[in-house]
Amino acid sequence: MLGSLFIVCVLYTAVSATLTLMVPYDTVDLNAPLAYAFQQHDAEWATVLVSIGSLAALTTTVLTTFTAQSRIFFAMVSKKKNSFLKNK
Repeated sequence: MLGSLFIVCVLYTAVSATLTLMVPYDTVDLNAPLAYAFQQHDAEWATVLVSIGSLAALTTTVLTTFTAQSRIFFAMVSKKKNSFLKNK
C-alpha cells in the first residue's frame, strides 16, 4: 500500500514539475492545465491523449463511487434491520 502511494506521489510531482516547466504558472488554464500546456507547444496528439485520459479517469471514478455507495447503503440498511429485530 505504501509502495503505490509512493508511486502516485512521484508521478504527481513529475507531472506538476513538467507543467510548471512547460508554461508559466500565471498563464495556465485552470479548466484543463495539462492539455493547455501541450496545446501551447503544438502537440495536438498529446492534447487529445490527455483529454481522453482525463475523461476516462472521471468516468471510472464516478462509476466506482456509485457501485461502492450502493453497497454501503445496503450494509447500513442490513445493520439497522438486524438491530431493529433484536430489540423486539
